[in-house]
Amino acid sequence: MPDREPEASLAWLYDCHGLDVYRLALKILSNPHEAEDLTQEVFLTFWQRAAFKPERGGAKQYLLTLTYSRAVDRLRRRGIHWRVLQRLSRQVLLATDSTEPLERMATEERIRALRQAMAQLSPVQCECLKLAYFEGLTQVQIAHRLAIPLGTVKTRCRDALIKLKNLLGPH
Repeated sequence: MPDREPEASLAWLYDCHGLDVYRLALKILSNPHEAEDLTQEVFLTFWQRAAFKPERGGAKQYLLTLTYSRAVDRLRRRGIHWRVLQRLSRQVLLATDSTEPLERMATEERIRALRQAMAQLSPVQCECLKLAYFEGLTQVQIAHRLAIPLGTVKTRCRDALIKLKNLLGPH
């Protein structure tokens, strides 16, 4: 890597290896937005931490190893969230398939109440909650994805959850 200012060196490194990092992230994650986020995360990590040791291998190999590791971590998190959602979906389906009319009516009422409450949220609040709970993104990742400040994401999520709590009451 040529002798340059740190930002110029990072830009040079990105120009040299950014496409390779993105391609690997995309191949593993199968999601262009997540691959873009991960690419940015990898280069920021490289820049902010002094973990790269040239004697252990080249910069490209380090970046690709870091990309692979972070992508697999995201897949694991996604899998955990997916399994939780599947389990909840099965519980709701079992409850709605119940032969007990009162039990089925109670479940249908909870589902209807939740849908009505979600419809009363603003579109930006809904978007933040969907990214957090259905895609499993952290608030930092949501801020990056939506290109908004982290504080705005936190406020939207907090306000949405408070509104849902008030709308749904002690259900």
